[in-house]
Amino acid sequence: MHPQSFRTRYFNRPLACCALVSLLNACDSVSDINYGEITPDQISIELPQRIRNASAVDITAVTAVATVNGVEHTLIRNGGRFEASITVPSNSTVNVALLFTETLPSGAVINLARHPTVSTSVGTDNQTLEFFDDAYDTSSFDADGDGFSNIAERELGTDPLVFSNTATQRNIVVSFDLPADIPDPPVTQVIATFAGIPRAVRRTGNRFEVSGTVSTASEISIEVILLQQFNGQRVVLATARQSLGVGIDAETIPLSSGDFDFNEDTDGDGRNNADEIRAGTNPFIQD
Repeated sequence: MHPQSFRTRYFNRPLACCALVSLLNACDSVSDINYGEITPDQISIELPQRIRNASAVDITAVTAVATVNGVEHTLIRNGGRFEASITVPSNSTVNVALLFTETLPSGAVINLARHPTVSTSVGTDNQTLEFFDDAYDTSSFDADGDGFSNIAERELGTDPLVFSNTATQRNIVVSFDLPADIPDPPVTQVIATFAGIPRAVRRTGNRFEVSGTVSTASEISIEVILLQQFNGQRVVLATARQSLGVGIDAETIPLSSGDFDFNEDTDGDGRNNADEIRAGTNPFIQD
């Protein structure tokens, strides 16, 4: 059973543009899973990927607590896993919730991530537990109240116990090939903006990359417009637009043909501009 997604990769999903968001961070993709194993006398859990990848986290100082049927068990690290002895009845249903913490060099303990309860039936053999990375609650833990979660600060290398109001910059890249529905001749211009600011576009053949820096933990809008020249005028062929929240990591955002809207109809004759260019008719004059 997949818990309701908390989606810690920071994207908002307006219904009008879910196709774009699915690639920005996947309304239809499979999230990473951290597996656990449980028997009537032992539980073993993997370390969540986000904690594992946080550059400033000292893995040796991370502690896991598993709440099994309402009883807390401190898990001891064994390599890349955390384990503890437990006692639950054979052939019964068990409920497991997780909390990961880190002890800082100062001795302070901070919460990093919490996973909601997962239920499974335990027989006499090992049973698999699935903990989805995007179901971990990390945003609730902000020890200094500066708007950056504890795990985000450990990823940024800042102190989770010291308030900071300095916006951190992160780079995002939007990459795509020309959509299959683009008529010949190919696109002659691409305009891309992040948060309303024009961004540099790099083109290699029919492959495009648009990059720029944005403030961490900010809400921004992305717009990509594909244009073509017709009789000395620019014709909009397709657009991709979305609002999203920028997280703490650099992002590479792939777009596919399905993420572009081809409904632009400059002359209002019921045929979109791309179809008119393909047919050799004038997109500025109703035929």
